[in-house]
Amino acid sequence: MMHKLVKLTLILVFLVKYSSSMPTIKPELGDNSKASIDINTCDDSKPFQIDASDFKQVTINVNGLHASTDIHMLITTHIDTIININLTGNPTTGYTHKIVELPLESIVKFVESRYIPKKHKEVVLGFGGVYIFEFVSKSAGKTNARIDYARFFESQPNPLSKVFIEFIVVEHASGHIEETNSESKLQRQ
Repeated sequence: MMHKLVKLTLILVFLVKYSSSMPTIKPELGDNSKASIDINTCDDSKPFQIDASDFKQVTINVNGLHASTDIHMLITTHIDTIININLTGNPTTGYTHKIVELPLESIVKFVESRYIPKKHKEVVLGFGGVYIFEFVSKSAGKTNARIDYARFFESQPNPLSKVFIEFIVVEHASGHIEETNSESKLQRQ
């Protein structure tokens, strides 16, 4: 009896530890196969698992990004999906978002990054806006990318925040690829 109780306790500890370690976000499928996902980084410091495998285009809006915040995302998608990651920022402070680790282009292609100032009625200096990073999934596999928020004009930029992204691209919307290692590369660095 005691042996079964210990075994059951270990199973429960494992389930609680690992099932809550990475919340899964799966948006509802709309009419046009586009999804928009809002992530509030102030809510949780755990990695975000985003299942976008049913969509042709997904936009991920990261809210609440501030100094000393590291974001970890695991994005599952199918081939030929457009992925936009939107990060708020204010270039008038000297800080900008920049991709510092490119994904393997054969799996996920980095298309472009652009900055769009936030709309406001009057001309206001230092108002901020959104940095958009666009990617397109090209073939099944896994690859990583990283975006830093830093003053890149400095000789040794020290990022205020980092966004770690692991892309998992599957053949079909309901498909999967085999795990090649037991741990995800999406570990806190």
